[in-house]
Amino acid sequence: MISKFMHFLKERSKYLIVAAEVLVLLLLVPGVLKGKVMINELSAADFSDYVSSSAIVVPRGILEMEVVTKPISEEYFIETRRLDNGTFYGMKCNDIMVFSGMESVSYEVYVTDRAAHISFHIQGPGFDECPIERIRVYNTHRANSVLICLLIVFFAIIDLLLFKRKQIIEKSSHEKEIISFILAGCTFFSLLPEMNDYISFGVHGAESIVKIESMLRTLRENGAFLSTYYKDLYLIIPVLLRWIGFPIIVAYKANILLISAATTFITYKFIKICGAKSRLATALTILYILNPYRLYVLYTLCDMRDFTAMAFPPLIILPLIHLNKEAIKSFLKASLTFSCIWGVSGIASIGFLKKKYITELAIVIVIIVSMYFLGEAAMERPAVWLYNIENYCRM
Repeated sequence: MISKFMHFLKERSKYLIVAAEVLVLLLLVPGVLKGKVMINELSAADFSDYVSSSAIVVPRGILEMEVVTKPISEEYFIETRRLDNGTFYGMKCNDIMVFSGMESVSYEVYVTDRAAHISFHIQGPGFDECPIERIRVYNTHRANSVLICLLIVFFAIIDLLLFKRKQIIEKSSHEKEIISFILAGCTFFSLLPEMNDYISFGVHGAESIVKIESMLRTLRENGAFLSTYYKDLYLIIPVLLRWIGFPIIVAYKANILLISAATTFITYKFIKICGAKSRLATALTILYILNPYRLYVLYTLCDMRDFTAMAFPPLIILPLIHLNKEAIKSFLKASLTFSCIWGVSGIASIGFLKKKYITELAIVIVIIVSMYFLGEAAMERPAVWLYNIENYCRM
């Protein structure tokens, strides 16, 4: 009986692991559904000399501070300080600036220790009265959402190894492993300056941060932001990460990592489909992801719009190489068509409202690249070539 039971466990071990993963995730769901709960409140009377509040004890988690201000024409900062000794990353929070005319402001405080004594300090010109009417402290329970998100990614990797391990081993080779290691290494090498605990604003970095927070506020208040911020959909990943509960620095840098990984993958696959050998495709991919202009856009301009757009050109050029080949299968033709549509749409939607003539530039690139790759085919059958070009440009 015991041997049969052990044999059953051995055969069904994969599914039992999946069931355990689902159970763990379900146990965390009730914490997400609680919503935010007020745990403390401070009034103007709790501020001594109008600048420093009395200390309060806050629990571990992601806290939301809701500050209601008085109508004062001066601008000032609100600083959240920790009074007791704790770990370096025990509490993280940015100083908040209150502009004249603002009636309220909300911000988040991340506490990783079990309990922390904190107080609020106002930095600004001298005040005849406390500029803050009250501060409410909420426990948002977003830490459960962050934990669920991290566990889903972790469990997905485990399940991939459990169910697809044999297929991965059969398809893999020593050359593919080396290429994967080189491309991953070069991708991370291009991101070395971003591996720190601060955000480099550069020229346009602050604009991206403001847009992310504006879209987040609209999403939390109205439940949607597509109708208002449709032109900024390239920031949807950091907005969703912020909505889950991740700090702005994590959401911003995770977006850069995902875009870089997607750019590397798309470029390598595009060059391989074009007929290049693995080594040549790897070398050209490295040249593309490490080209100076791409790094200039990322680190000097800090322009997420242009940085995201640089992932799309391979999707446009790929269909043009096979544009006039009638021998390819209809499924591949459909795939190439949608590839071109996604590529042009991606560049147009990201850059159309920022740069003038971006659509015309994309069409010129399509024609030039088509003429280069088609060569004799275009000369032999110019009517077919022009007809296909016209269709792709319209799409």
